[in-house]
Amino acid sequence: MMIEAVILPTYSAYIAQEAGARTRVQVLKTAAAIKLYKARHGSYPKSLADLGKTPIDEFTGKPLIYKTTNGFVVYSVGQNLKDDGGAVGKDRRTGDIVYRE
Repeated sequence: MMIEAVILPTYSAYIAQEAGARTRVQVLKTAAAIKLYKARHGSYPKSLADLGKTPIDEFTGKPLIYKTTNGFVVYSVGQNLKDDGGAVGKDRRTGDIVYRE
């Protein structure tokens, strides 16, 4: 029982860290696909579905969030599972995992 108190928090932190790393890669790959789409079509895609396979947020199991502005932003809600509107947190446990252009 004592060992579970030590191992479980460490294991949980490791799982969250791994999910964050995979999600950062997914966000960057999606940003690259968005840029490639724009280069080929002259405008940003209207939705991530226009890229073909819709990229999924590892934390929610739902599609990554994508918005166009003068450029675009694509992001995951991150470890806190809260949509912070594309705001980057002070550490990896808060805020969203974001690529903005």
